[in-house]
Amino acid sequence: MGSSFPSSQGAGPIDSKLKRVGPGNTTAITVRRNKYYQFSDFSIENGTSVNDNITAIACTGTTSGTQTGGSVWANVAVSHFTTGVQIGDTSTGAASEMTFVNLQLAHNDVGLVSLEPDAGRDISTGWGDDSW
Repeated sequence: MGSSFPSSQGAGPIDSKLKRVGPGNTTAITVRRNKYYQFSDFSIENGTSVNDNITAIACTGTTSGTQTGGSVWANVAVSHFTTGVQIGDTSTGAASEMTFVNLQLAHNDVGLVSLEPDAGRDISTGWGDDSW
């Protein structure tokens, strides 16, 4: 995502489906250093092996501090990924002030992971098959 304040709304997680196919060690959707965006009413499913080290959604920045403030993810379903949702990264990408409403995480190895910049610590929830 490269524009200011992008938004996208599907017709609902059942009717608006994204299916990720391609090589491993990648991320299907990366939102980097955008604030006040809203994505809602869609599902994303991995079409290849969960063992391919694939992240569905990664939200991060390019420096420390608030990089994703005021963003909203609503009615989003994520399934069959190595990592469902990654917030932040272990190098310089901070992410905070994000709101998730009706986030469904199903059949992922790890559903939601929050990574802290600078310290490089993984403060994962370890939730893989629950809605949060």
